[in-house]
Amino acid sequence: MLKYRYAYNLTNKIVDVIGLQKQNIDKNEVFKCIGCSNILIPVLGQKRQKHFRHKISINCSPETYLHKLAKTRFYEIYTNCLQQNEPFLITINQKKICNYYESGFLFSCDLGKSLEDFDLTKYFREIRLEEKEDSFIPDLLLISNKGDKLFIEIAVTHRSSQEKIDSGY
Repeated sequence: MLKYRYAYNLTNKIVDVIGLQKQNIDKNEVFKCIGCSNILIPVLGQKRQKHFRHKISINCSPETYLHKLAKTRFYEIYTNCLQQNEPFLITINQKKICNYYESGFLFSCDLGKSLEDFDLTKYFREIRLEEKEDSFIPDLLLISNKGDKLFIEIAVTHRSSQEKIDSGY
């Protein structure tokens, strides 16, 4: 697995080193690390797999790099889905209940659970990156037209705080 496959270009867009060609790179092009913002050099040789490496050897946190990359890509892809009116599907474990005879027999039947696809864009029409909500700053915040809010948290090495999980968002 490549440690640094992605970097920011001069316009702060994420660039995949796999798509770069030596002959097509402008000599003035600067790539920056998503995690630490230091300069990255594209390594585009024939013998080793393409990758970025830091221009100056530093201690860059892989956790920070992956966390920022995941947040940014989620935001970009979700925003594109909203603009193009395309679905952003997640798969959730949905509990199935039959309440057809509930009024007559005073109980519902539990039919177990099944995996169901859910299009987030049908309900959440707005996305915000690291915006404060109450006392929390979620990685991503989804907002519906009704004002319902959903936190999206990217977990690399540690999970969200229990307080944030219990917040109802």
